[in-house]
Amino acid sequence: MKRQSIISGFIFGLLLGVLGLRLYLLFWGYFQYEFIVPPGGDPAVHLQFINAIQRGTFQIGAYPPAFHFIVAWLAQALALPTVTILILVGPFLVVLPALAVFLLARAWFDRVTALLAAALIGLTGASPILAYMDGNYPNLIAGGFFLILGITALVLGLRKQPVFYSTLASLSFLAVALFHHLTYGLLLAILVVYFLALWILKWFKIGSVPYLRTVSWIVLPSLLLTVAVALLLAGPEVILPALRDLLGGQPPSIFDSALRTPIRLGQYNEIVGPVVVVSGILGIIFLIQRRDLPWERRLFLLLWIGIVFALSRTQFSGLPARFARELGIPLALSGGLLGTSLMKLSTDRSHQLASGAILALFLVSQTVMLTTGPAQLPESFSRLIWFDKSDQEKLAYLEDLPVGSRILATPSSPYYEALLPEYKFSALAAMDLTNERKTGQLIQSRADYLFVDTLPATNPDPIAYPYFANYDRARVALENYSGARIIKTFADGSVVKRVIATLPAVQ
Repeated sequence: MKRQSIISGFIFGLLLGVLGLRLYLLFWGYFQYEFIVPPGGDPAVHLQFINAIQRGTFQIGAYPPAFHFIVAWLAQALALPTVTILILVGPFLVVLPALAVFLLARAWFDRVTALLAAALIGLTGASPILAYMDGNYPNLIAGGFFLILGITALVLGLRKQPVFYSTLASLSFLAVALFHHLTYGLLLAILVVYFLALWILKWFKIGSVPYLRTVSWIVLPSLLLTVAVALLLAGPEVILPALRDLLGGQPPSIFDSALRTPIRLGQYNEIVGPVVVVSGILGIIFLIQRRDLPWERRLFLLLWIGIVFALSRTQFSGLPARFARELGIPLALSGGLLGTSLMKLSTDRSHQLASGAILALFLVSQTVMLTTGPAQLPESFSRLIWFDKSDQEKLAYLEDLPVGSRILATPSSPYYEALLPEYKFSALAAMDLTNERKTGQLIQSRADYLFVDTLPATNPDPIAYPYFANYDRARVALENYSGARIIKTFADGSVVKRVIATLPAVQ
């Protein structure tokens, strides 16, 4: 008993080391470069949702709001700016998948597999880092924690304590619907296929589990509730339009055409991480052969990998690259099984310990951000920080304009709109730039001030980040508009103009 306690404590210490190293790498850029906003553009969108909640103007139907309500509450409780809360909370969300993977693998398999799987996704996995870089915070919570917690409980309930585990699974699935619609869609697809497989195998007497009927009676009706919740929170603007397109034989038009393009096979290494991909694929072979593991657990993991891979290969999923990211967690679990299977090839304890130490050193040497992958130090997230100290000066000037002023701007940084909630701030879109006359009339009818800003110094890729796609055209349109005069010029050439001409408004 004492020996087992020592081993458990040692593994727990290693897990803390994995989580601690990841948190250090994530926070490093904030201390080194004094980032004042999180990386990427989605945090600015989340800020707008949170601002709407704080002002009492949030409307249900566009995005599940659980994350935004929590951040709004934290900002009020701690008396901190909302953007500061996002900076503090974001990195901790990145380690949730590693923690959840550890819990799942510990419950389904064993503690060594759990540690290896957590290290794979926590250190060598690129997908959690990419999600953070894009600001996919609700996705990290929903897909990186609650989905994993729910399926852990669901599969355990097939053999023991079915009422308890089914209830826990149902509550976890409800949490997924409250946090993220895309993750919920993935979860629903996996569960439907899994339950169908279980009942078909039972019908043909190929495989059975003791409590399939009990689990089905609890979980399946609860899924109907979560479907209703998902439709309420994101149905009108996301789910229903996507379903209409799919039923019409078209890929979802709510997503940009570039984002609907299936990724190349070589891109999986970039999106998921080469160590996770290779170990996960090889681990599938050992997963199939591990007859000592309950068959329903192996089946779930195989279906999980297969369904996510299929969704990443078709434009009809809407976001193939986003679904490719979701391969990281099941492949890490498969890779963890590979590691333990290889270690067990030798029965000598000293050989197992030596191979474990070598494996640990290898995983650390392949840590994303430390030695490889996106956001590698010392650059960190510098290329994705779209609001810096020079922008703070411009923000301060804009805040001195009369409250409620209409400010029309170039698509330079999505953070201005988020940080100016008391103003009607908007950026010129492609539809606003069809011809010069219409653009001029639009400016006159929609703007009191024009803000001609520069692009971030990192010059974001307009294909990867469509927000910036019309920057050049918008800048020319605002610079050439003759019905405004410059009232402020900044050191980097950005200007603020006051609209003074009277032109007929667009009817």
